[in-house]
Amino acid sequence: MAGWAGFTEKEEEDTLANMGDIYKALGQYQAALNSYSEALKIIRAEMESKESEETRLRRLKVEGAYYQQEQRIKRSMGAVYTALRQPFILIGNGL
Repeated sequence: MAGWAGFTEKEEEDTLANMGDIYKALGQYQAALNSYSEALKIIRAEMESKESEETRLRRLKVEGAYYQQEQRIKRSMGAVYTALRQPFILIGNGL
C-alpha cells in the first residue's frame, strides 16, 4: 500500500481512523466507513508483513496496540452501521 508523502504507515492509519471519527460525528457515515476500512487495511498489512526476526520481535512489544486499534475501529464502524440501521457482520478477520 502506497503511503502518504511524509507519513509512516502508522501515522496514515491513525489519521484515517481519526478522519473516520470526524466523519461519523458529522453524520457522513459512508465517508466514515471508507476511512475506517482503509485504516483496517493498513493495520492488517502491517500485522501480516514479512519482516526480519529482529523487526518481528520489536513489533511483538507493540502488537497489542494494533489489536486494540483494530477493535476500536470495528466498534466505531458498528456505531456507524447502527446509526444507518444496517447490520454489521464480521466474518472471520474481515468485514
